[in-house]
Amino acid sequence: MLNKKAQMMSFLLVFITAFMCLTALGVYSVQIKNLKTSIISPAIIQEKEDTFTLLEIQEREMLINSIGALTWDEEDFKQTVEDNFLKKLEKRPEMISTLVNNLKDSEDKITPAESETTVKKVHYIKHNIYNLDYNGKEIILKRNLIKKYNLVAKDPKKISFSMDMTLPFESTIIVSEEDVKFLKENTEQDSSEEDTNQNP
Repeated sequence: MLNKKAQMMSFLLVFITAFMCLTALGVYSVQIKNLKTSIISPAIIQEKEDTFTLLEIQEREMLINSIGALTWDEEDFKQTVEDNFLKKLEKRPEMISTLVNNLKDSEDKITPAESETTVKKVHYIKHNIYNLDYNGKEIILKRNLIKKYNLVAKDPKKISFSMDMTLPFESTIIVSEEDVKFLKENTEQDSSEEDTNQNP
């Protein structure tokens, strides 16, 4: 008799345990469906990288235009190119913002505030981000830039977690005299073709 009661109790405990497990799984499943979460998409990082890909194209264009018709063997050639480049940069606030916003903190550098004047921001860029060099044959523009972003998922209505991420955006642009001549010849050719099309 006792053995039968023990067996019944064992079966009952197994049944109760299985029931509790199934109930817990059911509750968990319902909560997961009701819980709206949002994760940080790799597209956000790709968006930052695309911004600096565009920036590099703009930098190269500005550098070539800064050289223009200058004589490469002039004594002050490098300084003139740098001055021209920075003057062009002053007229492009969107480029300045891209360069100075979200800079990674550094103990030996005081990053400019958003309220700072354009002149002060360009001064910071000149001394801390860009380095222009000339080796007698090529103009070399180096960008030394590290950004720190607080990335947050795009849907604010869902539960999400922010993430701090440091991204390097370093670049080296090399322009030779041949590059400038090639661009000038192609620009003149395009202008000539446009004039021909307009005046058949």
